[in-house]
Amino acid sequence: YSGWACAGTALKTVQAGKPDTFLEFYTVTNDAPYWYKVWWKDGCELKGGQTEAYASNPLMEENPGYTKCQEILIDNYKRCNNGGVGGNIQAGCLVYEFKAQRKE
Repeated sequence: YSGWACAGTALKTVQAGKPDTFLEFYTVTNDAPYWYKVWWKDGCELKGGQTEAYASNPLMEENPGYTKCQEILIDNYKRCNNGGVGGNIQAGCLVYEFKAQRKE
């Protein structure tokens, strides 16, 4: 479901201190919950003082490809060391999180 979680991430920025710009996708399939979030890490500062980034290109690469957000979430899953219950990974000032739990 990482593709659904990343849909439209090239169109809207995630901004420091503005939770309404943070991204969230949640679904339950076959009684298994999938909860994805992308948010700005509190206190994080980018070079040049930028306070926003696209989840589709958090490191501001020249040609990130259209699947960078999805690649980050999949990489987070592949690095999982807790039995698949979730975790997070940071790219620039954006935190990409997956939780295999019911929405709070």
